[in-house]
Amino acid sequence: MYSSKFLFLILVLFGIAFALGNFTSNVYGHGLTSDILQSETFEGQGVLLNLYSTTSPTEQNHREIFFELIDSETDELINEVTFLIKVSQNENTIFENSFESDDGVLILDMDMINKTFSTIEQRDSEFENPQKLKNAKMKNIPNLLSSEVPGGLYDFEIKILTAGSYSEKLEEPVVFDSGLSFPSSEFFKINTLNYGIQEFGLIGYYDKPYNFSYNSETREITFLMPYSWPEHTKEDRFFVHNEILIPKSLGDLRYENFSAYVNEIDQTESIFNVDFALEKDLQVHLVTQWDEFNELSDKLSDENGLRPSVLEYLFVPTDPDAPFSSLTHGGRYRINLSWEPEEIVAGAETRFLIEILDIYTKDKPVPTDYHFTVIRGDEEIFHKRGLSTNPQTKTTQLDFLVPDDVSGPITIRFENLGGGIFSNLDFPAIVNAIQPETSECKFGFILMKKYSEDLACVYLQSSEKLEKRGWGTILN
Repeated sequence: MYSSKFLFLILVLFGIAFALGNFTSNVYGHGLTSDILQSETFEGQGVLLNLYSTTSPTEQNHREIFFELIDSETDELINEVTFLIKVSQNENTIFENSFESDDGVLILDMDMINKTFSTIEQRDSEFENPQKLKNAKMKNIPNLLSSEVPGGLYDFEIKILTAGSYSEKLEEPVVFDSGLSFPSSEFFKINTLNYGIQEFGLIGYYDKPYNFSYNSETREITFLMPYSWPEHTKEDRFFVHNEILIPKSLGDLRYENFSAYVNEIDQTESIFNVDFALEKDLQVHLVTQWDEFNELSDKLSDENGLRPSVLEYLFVPTDPDAPFSSLTHGGRYRINLSWEPEEIVAGAETRFLIEILDIYTKDKPVPTDYHFTVIRGDEEIFHKRGLSTNPQTKTTQLDFLVPDDVSGPITIRFENLGGGIFSNLDFPAIVNAIQPETSECKFGFILMKKYSEDLACVYLQSSEKLEKRGWGTILN
């Protein structure tokens, strides 16, 4: 079910890694599951320490950590290495122990319970060369989200006591510090006002977020996350990364632009984006960096200098009246979709306004074959095949008379754009029902009398606009 999520997670994690630039020996990657640490203190020789984190392929409550000590000039593993490893979380030491590795590769299998390592076992590498090992670890990264391992930030201090020979200890240990993040994920089924049961996902890399909530009326997403306000400098490259997975089937949140707040302080200008690459979900990212946390610290401190131990996150669409806009599967086309009037109503005519833009030509509207279908449940209630887009107006118009007996969620489906079998995209929408024998509407709707004398329940926030357009009259 989550294969596309996992693929995109890999791209996100490593994309953030490279965006932060070259790694040094002070990196706190709160959103990274791997790290590359450099040092030149081993007898004038440059060395690299590679760290990778995955879940165990067979035991989901196990975490595997891979360490590789490599000559940075020859890219070869250094033999007979003694590692002294200390792991802590929130300044509490979880374990400290030494391990020997004949080939420079150390693999620790950690059985984790309640944010502790209950057992730690060292095992040998099953691969003859480092590249095969890296490939195997990359393939295992998708298990991160489905893992039962407690997530959060873990601080690693790795000291190299011997390198090249067990019998010759280094005069001064080579010391590496790193922060590895284990994603903490949880999924929530929410009964929404217009689209029924929807599943949201919440992912945290610093600590486990909790108290997830979605308000169907205001379209606000909120959650909490513990935060300890650790001391960091700009050189630490410190950041905190959270993600929300919003189902694409929830039309109330099908937008590109959101506002983000932390403890009521606007964070929209942080590294914040909404990505449509997943098949079933929007992936909303908020990455707050060191300087922004410094500003938060100043703004949230009370008169005694105390700061809150919990951060309160809030996400809300910036412009809920904006047209739907998204990329088709495969990323070839962008579709902008809106309709008139603003509410789709049973028994009334709706005009769909469609823009199909070609990403390969930098979002230019070009004539494109398309299939357009409106679906209720498994039933096709409207279908149109045509050629978009008029390069002058940029907009294709389709008129659709909604059947009287259609109400509730519908799917607006685009297929085979440009003849490509993978150039497809679904948009969710709601049809307001005609209710001729009642004077009551469900919460969030208001009763209107159309000029055809029919009654209909429409969105409260749209009723005045419909009345101004001559669609009908609001009934008090």
